[in-house]
Amino acid sequence: MPLNVFLSYSHQDKKAKGTFEQNLTVMMKKRLITPWHDGLLLPGMRWREEIQMGLAKMDIFVALVTTPFLASGFIEQFELKAARDRLRTQGRDFLFVPILVNPVSVAEWDLDGYQLLMPGDKAVSQHRSLRAGFDLVQLELERLIKQRQDAKKREEGSRPPPNETA
Repeated sequence: MPLNVFLSYSHQDKKAKGTFEQNLTVMMKKRLITPWHDGLLLPGMRWREEIQMGLAKMDIFVALVTTPFLASGFIEQFELKAARDRLRTQGRDFLFVPILVNPVSVAEWDLDGYQLLMPGDKAVSQHRSLRAGFDLVQLELERLIKQRQDAKKREEGSRPPPNETA
């Protein structure tokens, strides 16, 4: 069963988002995820409500962490807040995955208490290309997603059928 991924990014990071979107598409074709990001909004849609629905349905919050991302008030007050609230209520049943795209400091910021995804212990942009960095991110995300899916299957298998009486 695919997990719902909410992708949070700054619109100033369109190149990074576009590159990573290909990785999301590959994971979607593998039936690991159903991605959502505001690039899927169509003219006439109520964007704030659509973002709220995407946040409400997410199993995984993925953030492309860059300087513009950290500078965005909307991301901080709306998207990150929703993800942190979900993490508080669901704990380990929710994946919060901030990906360090550029080598920026998150010290003294709300993200400094969370483990950043940094393939090879460096920012995505510090690899030979964004593509190479995001391909490594994809491998790690797939591992996390498969672990989560396996845990859900085991949990569902241990529940009694709904109409079974004791």
